[in-house]
Amino acid sequence: MLLPGRGLEGGGAVPDRENRKITTLQEWKTETARRSEAYFPETDPGVSECEADIRPDDYVNAFAEGARRLLLSDTVAKQDHVPSWWRHVTAAAAGVSSTEGPYMQANLASALIALRDVTTEENAA
Repeated sequence: MLLPGRGLEGGGAVPDRENRKITTLQEWKTETARRSEAYFPETDPGVSECEADIRPDDYVNAFAEGARRLLLSDTVAKQDHVPSWWRHVTAAAAGVSSTEGPYMQANLASALIALRDVTTEENAA
């Protein structure tokens, strides 16, 4: 299940070696702690690491092609900038996308309901 939000872009498809801001493990831990303050209290600080994750296209392709089902929020596709990894995932055979109903909403509850509905429809067929 992929939803829009902070961390969607990640660190891009390739590392930006020219503008590297973090060069040590301690700097990484400090930056993770700083970013995690923007999340709800009690959120695992590791969640904020998604904001800096490097997502190579070939790596993303392997996961997307191996997925049984992918639920994607169309709100990302309608943004001005769509990350390259998102385009690869939407092209995967397991990808599902819709412009109607709960797929348009970027909240977890609606996304889980949509996932249940898709799975129920597939099992009925």
